[in-house]
Amino acid sequence: MGEKPLGAFEIQVLHLNGTLTLDEVQVIERQLAAHPALVAQQNWIGVQRASHVMQANGAELKDYISRFENSAQLMPSGVDGEVFYLMALRHLLNYVGSAFTLVDHTRNLLATYEGENFLAEYETRKMAVTGTRSAAILKALRNYMIHRGQPVLGIDLEADPRGSAQWVVVDASDMLSWKKCPAPAKKYLSESRSIRILDLVQEYETSLGELYEWVFAQYQILHGGEIAEFQDLVQKLEAAYRPVSTFPLDASDEWSLKLHLRD
Repeated sequence: MGEKPLGAFEIQVLHLNGTLTLDEVQVIERQLAAHPALVAQQNWIGVQRASHVMQANGAELKDYISRFENSAQLMPSGVDGEVFYLMALRHLLNYVGSAFTLVDHTRNLLATYEGENFLAEYETRKMAVTGTRSAAILKALRNYMIHRGQPVLGIDLEADPRGSAQWVVVDASDMLSWKKCPAPAKKYLSESRSIRILDLVQEYETSLGELYEWVFAQYQILHGGEIAEFQDLVQKLEAAYRPVSTFPLDASDEWSLKLHLRD
């Protein structure tokens, strides 16, 4: 009882209350529009969005592969096999592409902090990620897909009297046959004839998650003072107004919307 119907809003009309003049209000508005905290927020949001896209692509890839691996279904053939291959390839391409988009966006962001002390620690933490098996193989996969073509995907099967298991894999020997295969990846690719995609993604996400948890924590450390100043300006601006009237607006009613806009 008392709840607003879906699509209903209230429009509040505000007037200056005398604590600030119109000129002073406009000065604050210009300060807010060009404030360093706002600029920093826009820059960091770009990296955060790239991170979210990578996580979403990773979730879709893992879900598609794990549903097949956990099923009793054998590798489909014919049209069904081609559909499976295309879907697995699409999810893999999306994930690898978004993973390195995040790397590029992060590099561009941190280039604006040249000379800051935290960059040395970032490089140390980054090297701990780029030196891993998963990072080396994913980078090789990315370069392979850009410069050579589509990776060879397949299914590994294991069976014994206790049951069977299957994994969606990348053919390691095919990647090793590529003359431009990066040296760091060759070490890991030569250890096995195939790479389990699900294991690869989970390994990479674990190490990358630790790095970006630290990276995003630096935003508040670097810009905490600017954020506080920005919020103070917002509060000062909000305190300069007083409500003088309120009227309902039903966004689902086109006539109501036109009527109030005309009034």
